Amino acid sequence: MKESNKYLVFFKDILLATLFSVLISILLALALALVVKFVNIGDSALKITNQAIKIISILFGMIAGIKHPANGAAKGALVGVFYALITALMFSLLDKSAFGKVFDWIDALFSIAIGGISGILAVYVKSK
Repeated sequence: MKESNKYLVFFKDILLATLFSVLISILLALALALVVKFVNIGDSALKITNQAIKIISILFGMIAGIKHPANGAAKGALVGVFYALITALMFSLLDKSAFGKVFDWIDALFSIAIGGISGILAVYVKSK
């Protein structure tokens, strides 16, 4: 495979996995909003549920988006970066606030770590 094709495949996998992760996250957040409308959920439970949504979204986004099982940790970490940036941008647009008020570095680092772990798992699942 030519060198330029390797980079194209690498970034295509990242783009697809990020897209799937964000879409899954949106769907799960809408489902959570529907549940919260009818059931009173405490703040601590809501924070835990949001983190679970992030983990599920990145993991299944990686599994669905990676077509070429190689460099899973690197792909996953980059998906985590893009996921954190895109979701922070989406929430800042929805909240009509500045991007800096919504972006959280700890959340971004968590997304990168989850992305790296999910990338390793996705490559393992795809190679089987």
